[in-house]
Amino acid sequence: MDWRTHDTNQYPDIKDAFLFETVTLYSMPFDSAYGGPESSRPAVATWQPLSDPFQNGIYPLSTAGTLSFYSYSDQQHPYHCDIDPASISGADTESPDYGAIYMVSYFRVGDYVPSVDPVPTLNAGTLPYVALYKTRVWTKPSAIITGRSGDGQHAVTNSFFETPLSVKVTDSTGSTQGTHGMAVRFEIMQGGASFDTGGYNQRLVTVSDGSASNTAAWVFSEYGTAFAPRIKAGSTAQNILIRAYSQFAVQPYYFNLTVVDRTGPADAAFVSVAEGDYQDQLESADFPIQLRAKVETKLRAPAATGTVQFVVYPAVAGQEVSALFSGSTTVSQPVEEGYVVAPTLSTANGSASPSGYTANIVCAAPESFDWDDSDPRTDATGAVARFTERVWSGRVAILRKDASKDGQTTAPGQFFASRLTATTLDAAQQAVARMLVTFTLQGPGQFDHDDDVPVEDWSQKVVTVRSDGDGLATAPRIQAVRGQEGAITVTLGCLVSDDQPVYAIKSVIPPDEGVSVGLQAGDMQDQVLDKPFAFPMSVSVKNAQGNNATAGSVTFTCQATADATGNFNGANSVTANVHDGMAIAPATLQGATLPQQTESYGYFEVAAETDHTPRPYVFRQRVWRSAHAILEPVSGGSTDNKTKPGDRFPIPVVAHVKGPNAEDIQDLLVTFTLQGPAEFVYDSSPEQVGDSEASASVRTDKHGLAQAPGIRALMQHGAVTVTANVTVAQNPLPYSLTVLPPKTDAFYVYVDPATDLQAALAAQPYASPLSVSVKTSAGDAATTGTVTFKVFNVGATAFFPKESDHTQCVAQVTNGRATTSTLSAGGITGSQSGIFRVVAYPTEFAPNDPKTDTSDQSAHFTEQVWSQKYLALTKQEGDAQHTSINQFFSAHLTVQATDQSNRNAAVAYYLVTFSIPDPTYAAFDMNDTDPDVDIVTGTSQSVTVRGSPTGFAKAPRILAGANARSFQVQAQGTVDQGASFQLTIDTAAQTKIYTLTPDPTPTIEMDADDNDFASFILKQNGVAVTTGVEVTLTIAPPGVACFSPTDPSVLSKVVTTTSRGEARHEIWSGDAAGTATVTASAQLSSDGSQKFVVGDSTLR
Repeated sequence: MDWRTHDTNQYPDIKDAFLFETVTLYSMPFDSAYGGPESSRPAVATWQPLSDPFQNGIYPLSTAGTLSFYSYSDQQHPYHCDIDPASISGADTESPDYGAIYMVSYFRVGDYVPSVDPVPTLNAGTLPYVALYKTRVWTKPSAIITGRSGDGQHAVTNSFFETPLSVKVTDSTGSTQGTHGMAVRFEIMQGGASFDTGGYNQRLVTVSDGSASNTAAWVFSEYGTAFAPRIKAGSTAQNILIRAYSQFAVQPYYFNLTVVDRTGPADAAFVSVAEGDYQDQLESADFPIQLRAKVETKLRAPAATGTVQFVVYPAVAGQEVSALFSGSTTVSQPVEEGYVVAPTLSTANGSASPSGYTANIVCAAPESFDWDDSDPRTDATGAVARFTERVWSGRVAILRKDASKDGQTTAPGQFFASRLTATTLDAAQQAVARMLVTFTLQGPGQFDHDDDVPVEDWSQKVVTVRSDGDGLATAPRIQAVRGQEGAITVTLGCLVSDDQPVYAIKSVIPPDEGVSVGLQAGDMQDQVLDKPFAFPMSVSVKNAQGNNATAGSVTFTCQATADATGNFNGANSVTANVHDGMAIAPATLQGATLPQQTESYGYFEVAAETDHTPRPYVFRQRVWRSAHAILEPVSGGSTDNKTKPGDRFPIPVVAHVKGPNAEDIQDLLVTFTLQGPAEFVYDSSPEQVGDSEASASVRTDKHGLAQAPGIRALMQHGAVTVTANVTVAQNPLPYSLTVLPPKTDAFYVYVDPATDLQAALAAQPYASPLSVSVKTSAGDAATTGTVTFKVFNVGATAFFPKESDHTQCVAQVTNGRATTSTLSAGGITGSQSGIFRVVAYPTEFAPNDPKTDTSDQSAHFTEQVWSQKYLALTKQEGDAQHTSINQFFSAHLTVQATDQSNRNAAVAYYLVTFSIPDPTYAAFDMNDTDPDVDIVTGTSQSVTVRGSPTGFAKAPRILAGANARSFQVQAQGTVDQGASFQLTIDTAAQTKIYTLTPDPTPTIEMDADDNDFASFILKQNGVAVTTGVEVTLTIAPPGVACFSPTDPSVLSKVVTTTSRGEARHEIWSGDAAGTATVTASAQLSSDGSQKFVVGDSTLR
């Protein structure tokens, strides 16, 4: 059994833990009881907790219990066991701070079973075969860590601190026996220092922090003392903070150390590569570039004193160096002004290599560098510069091009999509990093100077780049020269290779890109310095065939003149994409400078061109030092510039623009804007893009004059303001115009249908005085004037009893209406009834013959006179209905007006009023869409409807109230005896005894603009009902179909069942595809529905 529990990479036999914290114990079998090699025979580990390991009842005794323990092993030693401390029954004999759990482990090795099996008793005979473990179970952190040695030390850079750090570890009573074997962690919290991984010889330490910096070390306390491994100072002078702590301790202890610099303030301290790194050269030749390094002091300033030593090492262990300084591997050079230069490095014959080359590492470091204890090839302090130099046995390196990037094409002026690359390989086909490769270009192309690819040397036609870590050398992107087509070749080359692969690429003008540009908008603008011009510049773009270009771009470039300069928000040029034959520059163009200090304004130019245009279009823009232009009125602003609504203003609006020296300003864009009831009118088309009815732009002529387009007054009266303005004016120029008020007198008259076709008994007044709607000549509601209503007797007479001339009434117009005084019926000649006519017309515009005038300046009324109440109202439908509360009655109340004195002939257009006695009983639907319901006037309680040409007067549908009751609805005209309808509102819905079944199918397909029939069969107990029953058909939603071939708003019809119980009506589809549903409803019947799919099979 192995007892070397504290050796490196082994595990202690004493463990510390808190309650319920899993602890892992480890063991390993050996062939000898006294150590020796690990056993190779099969072994089975047995773990057993013991409360009294030596069976003496005195010491040691377990004072803590486990919740569970689980032992396991895998293919690798050691064997291990997890235990979970669950309780503490008392303090351990060594310390009151914790309880203890004792666990033993032993093995069955091969066929050998030790005598300790199954439960060992520890004694001198069994101890060599049994491992005893102690787990201390702490209730809380209570150990105390204090400093012992090593605090406050100093060490120079890159050297070891002389005194090792140590702490004293005790339990809460100060006992060191109670903390024997406790793990303590030393951790470098701040500063450049590290624990020595190779210089310590303690058996109680492990140095690791999960990285290569070695800033943490675990050590074990031996009877109260824990020593840290020795510490090496870093390369920088600074303070070092180190913490010693344990999770079972109350608090950590901190050490403060100091690193001091061994060099002076101007001496060389840091060295870095400047020139000469990664060179390739053939044998028996000098490297072309001398090694040059940058040298800095400890404060990172250029070093002025000191020397730097260059030492050559083989890059691969076991190889010979193949580069020497005049036959030596070492040379020292003085520092001069922050740099040091080594003598010429020459190649030497090195070891043979399958790769074809040998590599050398040249390290350059100050003489203060710790050459004895530090390896400059791995130093990470910044004190060493490392150069890699390769020596080749011949031109055996391999260069390969990427075939997938060969054969590329692009348009002139554009970049090729993929950068060209070269793969660098050695003679063994392995990648060579950091090798110089030359790319040589011939043809109409050039390497991009602004690409972000690293370049060692650049010209438009030749670049030199280094390969990356994978041996891939990437050239900057290549731009095809603008305006030129043709083949381009790029040849690859390298000093140590005979290979010269060639790429072949091509510049081609795409057929959809532009080769010419022309003006679209934005030329000849004016603006003050440092402000964007008002309108973006735009050009039309044509391809080689003269059609609109659809791809590519246009570059807008500012061109300075002696008078002015400009830019695009600081940029000299911008690029805009071509869309549908046009390109628009960003709206950021502004004037930059006016070099002539005595001038108030000057011109600069902007050239617009594609990558393929032989000549650009040149914009000319004028920039002003400040808003110096002056606007003066010429005409149009006088008080007599007035007109009537609808007419043009008689005086043109003209402005004069002059400069600060009173000079006329030509080609300046003047913008006129309108406010008020007027609009600009154009003789042909607007002069400028963006002109409208309220805004117009006009350029000044050679005299500085700009005339606004014609201005027409709208139909409203009021003030009109025209404002002239330019972008460089000191102040805008307003003009005041006036639209005269329009006439408000009566000019057109229209019959009020509610007062037409009335009936009255002889010598009785009519229910409503006659009324007309009155309009002005402009079609607005008239507010002044009078309307004359003239009576023309025909078969009856009438008069206005309140007027001095009983044959006419002159009515005042008020708010667009004129209404007569009371109109009374007169007598009848030779019959029971007769009519007379009334013609209304504006008094000021009386027609020559009012009776025959058909213009909108006359309105014609026809009124009836009856000698007695000969009319009868015969109920047609809707009587004796039932419905549920808050439901509509299914049938409309309908009467027919007939003349009893004339064999019950129908009386056309008779006005009938339907009245509900109490608004809580029920209400008329004033929004009823039934086309047969002609509402003249009324409310939801009393409504007047006009009868049809055949005398039928239909009331709107009625919505039942919220209470069950029976009530009467009265139908009454002016010359009839009236009629009453009995309606009943039931408490609950009536039992449905009928069904309405769609016939022949529930779904019918129709074409657009087609017709068909909606058809249902009314059945009772499955048998068709043959008696006539009213059925209401309703279409939803609107817009798909209707019940009229000419009126799409007819969406409801009432039909009566035929002798076979069928209720049907023709239906017409509209233009659009869709689905309409026809719902059939009748009293005491459940509703039926039939779907009509119009014009789209996917809806079926």
